[in-house]
Amino acid sequence: MPPAMARTRKLKGICSGLVLALVESPIGKNRHTKSKLNEFARIIDNGFGPQGGIAMMKFCCRDFDSTTDMKQMFVDYRDEMAALREEYPRLKIVYSTAPLTTMEPAPIAWVKTLLGRSTGRDLDAKRDEFNRLLRQTYEKTGSVFDLAQAESTRPDGSRSYFPGGD
Repeated sequence: MPPAMARTRKLKGICSGLVLALVESPIGKNRHTKSKLNEFARIIDNGFGPQGGIAMMKFCCRDFDSTTDMKQMFVDYRDEMAALREEYPRLKIVYSTAPLTTMEPAPIAWVKTLLGRSTGRDLDAKRDEFNRLLRQTYEKTGSVFDLAQAESTRPDGSRSYFPGGD
């Protein structure tokens, strides 16, 4: 039987009576990663956690800006996931790397640099730092969904990257 699929903000009770469901929901506010972590925990607390299953959250590429403290962002993520694992041992958490973006043309990056603004490369370097921390921490669990790797792998299996990035 195929899974029930839903995109909703009202998750309470959505999986009641379902054997298999794939539910996607926007959570929190972009650039406010704690709001996303808090809402993810609330969703788990309100039904998904006690019954078990599989849960995954990912940050949006817009959650990373020039002011993002990557180490603190990862510590917040790691601590929230650890608390959920402890509270709900029947719940399987899948850890997702952050998505990447394409690079803007070199002249635009040059102008942004002159204006003191972050370039796409600067922000992808921050995403890459988060992704490295996530992989290092969780790769031995077998529960990492490496979205960044999937996005940067060409159909022939070769990888797209920029110098200094993964």
